[in-house]
Amino acid sequence: MISSQFSKKDNVQSHPNIILITIDCWRGDHFSGIDDTKVQTPHLDRLSSEGTAFSNAHTCGGWTRPAMTALFSSTYASMYGGFTHSKLSQERPVLAEILQHKGYKTVGFTTNPVCGSNAGFDRGFTTFVDVKPELKLEGINRIRKIRGFGRLARYNFLHTLLSPLGIRLMPVHPSVKALGLVDQAITCLKQPCNRPFFLWLHFMDIHWPYLSSEKEQSSTEAVEEWRDRHIWSTKVSRCRGNFNPGVQRSARWRRRYAEGLRAVDDALGHFFACLRRDLCWQNTAVFVTGDHGEEFQEHGTWAHSWNKLHCEGTHVPLIVRLPRPVDVGRVDQPVSHIDLAPTILSVANVEPSEKMLGNSLLPLVDKKRKMISNQRPVYIEMFGHRNSCIYRLAILADGYKYIYDGEVKQSQLYNLREDPEEMVNIYQVEHRVARRFDKLRLAHISEGLLKLLKDKSKKVSLGNFSCGIDEDPSVTERLKALGI
Repeated sequence: MISSQFSKKDNVQSHPNIILITIDCWRGDHFSGIDDTKVQTPHLDRLSSEGTAFSNAHTCGGWTRPAMTALFSSTYASMYGGFTHSKLSQERPVLAEILQHKGYKTVGFTTNPVCGSNAGFDRGFTTFVDVKPELKLEGINRIRKIRGFGRLARYNFLHTLLSPLGIRLMPVHPSVKALGLVDQAITCLKQPCNRPFFLWLHFMDIHWPYLSSEKEQSSTEAVEEWRDRHIWSTKVSRCRGNFNPGVQRSARWRRRYAEGLRAVDDALGHFFACLRRDLCWQNTAVFVTGDHGEEFQEHGTWAHSWNKLHCEGTHVPLIVRLPRPVDVGRVDQPVSHIDLAPTILSVANVEPSEKMLGNSLLPLVDKKRKMISNQRPVYIEMFGHRNSCIYRLAILADGYKYIYDGEVKQSQLYNLREDPEEMVNIYQVEHRVARRFDKLRLAHISEGLLKLLKDKSKKVSLGNFSCGIDEDPSVTERLKALGI
């Protein structure tokens, strides 16, 4: 039986349990509670039927590090030194730390090392677990012991020669599957506790390499997984995502992505059922979202390592289920992850940090107002992935979406009412609207990031934001298997 620390009604109302679930790479169009044409997610649908589904939610970052930084802190990743710090800056406010100071037991489980303890995401957690799969690294460790290997491994040409071979001969399962993560969380919640808890779970099942969710794998499927990784490392990655693997391979990758999402939905169904069997469910608020989306070559690239910040890479599902009666339904207004931490703190009846930029979304959930007045633009940043110092910025406001691509130093503008898939660039047509967004972009770029971009002597490489991962060979291998 899961520990239920609330029995009095006033406790339930003032400080409920809070569960935050983030699903890596979860596209906004892959949630049947909003769009049932691509995949069925019955357990998440049931959750949304008990609360509010946001059909137009957006990440603040094109990959996990900036996205989760913004989600946890309600500040943009380019602030407080951006990626020049190895861990989350101590100047940033952090959701878990604020809740911990207010008496919450804070527990975190993440299957992604990019948002793990090495990156400082354990800050504020009473218990934090970097959930790691069992990796067979004996062969790698033997190679590392070869005399002179460390010196040779510094040369890029050796990486080019050996990486495809290593991926084909020894595929790595880089993360624990959803059911394994859920089982660990349930075991943790069974421990007696006399105070409210905040639980964070981060799933990786639909992140590349889109591994099979089946326990038993056929030899044919194993060979296909090897081929997937070989194509990725030798072609997709070298072309910075701009590689068409063909109709059959593309369909396979989309199918595997959908299968992974169904596995997450099934695991969450098991998790929610355990909570519903206990009074804990009555006292618990649940938030479910994706950290960012995933590109299926709609605009030329795969996955999110080269996220161009179009809708497929930035639009994410968001479900909010509160422990008190609300007018359930759907909210179509654009919202941002920058508002998620203040919303969670509002549910906990805790004041947000003055440094937090977002606003609570509870007025939308409670249907007190159909729209939040003075709605601010939604900002989405892309920076620092795959040794890149290229900065991209997307801005959504008033039915338009603007994208600035630092790689080509060009801007794009889309009318979302007429062009929701962002295919017709009207930047050179709508001059007045374009100039307004240009001004918003310049105003958004923080002083710290501007200095970093202007400093030609600084190369933003993996070492600037790797958080010491090179010290742990198992983490390094997992990141390689994830395509990082």
